Amino acid sequence: QGVSDTKLKEGDLLVLWGPEEKLEELTKHRGFLVFIRFFGRPKNRAKMGLSSFIMLASIAAAATSLVAPHIAFLTGAVAMVLTRCLSVEQAYESIETKIFVMIAGVIPLGIAMEKTGVDKLCAQFITHYTQGWPALALLLVFFWFAALLTQILSDAATTVLLAPIAVAFAKTSAVSPTAAVVTTTMGAVAAFLTPIGHHGNLLILTPGGYKFSDFMKIGLPLTILLSIVTAYCSLLVWPLAH
Repeated sequence: QGVSDTKLKEGDLLVLWGPEEKLEELTKHRGFLVFIRFFGRPKNRAKMGLSSFIMLASIAAAATSLVAPHIAFLTGAVAMVLTRCLSVEQAYESIETKIFVMIAGVIPLGIAMEKTGVDKLCAQFITHYTQGWPALALLLVFFWFAALLTQILSDAATTVLLAPIAVAFAKTSAVSPTAAVVTTTMGAVAAFLTPIGHHGNLLILTPGGYKFSDFMKIGLPLTILLSIVTAYCSLLVWPLAH
């Protein structure tokens, strides 16, 4: 049986391979309701060892405070281009401009919360309902507040919005501001509860045949475990403020 005789069913995936100009013609054909263009590139595996070394060196330099993190990773990025691990065009293409635009818009919102006193108002509200709670419970509150909010916002937006509140709250309680911010930040990246919490979740939702409830079954225990470990370790590394 030839390819032309094969009957496509609902949900079938058809991969086409050919010259770009021919594929461009197919995008205008009415017979193709959904046509996603994808062009693969060969991997330069000859530079794999060198690129791994540069990446590890950048992480080590930042982790050991040898240089500032932004200097370490910027130097590593430049080294990748200079050693021809990737071209200048590939470096520019890998920059996600939407993230920078989003952060540029959200950071002023966080600054405005500090300037207008909204962060202190929210902190006072939390303090009113959590008086007498142990430090571990207080950190768990911030972790879960961030973990729930990040399901509808990005991790960066959640961190920028909640970090000022966490700092203001820590100053009025027996919790280290650093511990409060770290716990909040970890909660902001715990996007395991729903398929809309992170774009990676959406990518595997349909191909994996998952349901909305499947993410809750795995994500809830994982988030509970991560929240306890994060809050406990934060108190060990950054003891209670005096």
